[in-house]
Amino acid sequence: MTSASLSPIAPRAVRGLLFLADIGGYTAFLGSVSDAHRDDAFDDGTVPDAYALVWSLLDGIVARAVPPFTLSKLEGDAVFADAIDGDVIPRGDAFLTCPQECYADFHGRLTSAGEIWSCRLPSR
Repeated sequence: MTSASLSPIAPRAVRGLLFLADIGGYTAFLGSVSDAHRDDAFDDGTVPDAYALVWSLLDGIVARAVPPFTLSKLEGDAVFADAIDGDVIPRGDAFLTCPQECYADFHGRLTSAGEIWSCRLPSR
């Protein structure tokens, strides 16, 4: 039996744009959910609805950013996307439209969730 070896990929410089969207308050929010549902969270394998809300918010950001950007990575509450030279890189107003649409979608989803949310987290 032979072991597979991985050849390292040499980094190369590229020109382009990096798009990073991060949900502020993510860690505190999930901590509050965990505190509020300490006795019932994950009962019988169920995941609190708040986790699905965060995934929905990230889905909305990705849906608005890709395209024109290419999704590079999701990490916790952050979306990393890029557009490199050769791609159709948004410029000027088109560049500004992307984060504005991401924010509008994010805010709309958050507002909708707040209208139907049955759980109210305690104030700290």
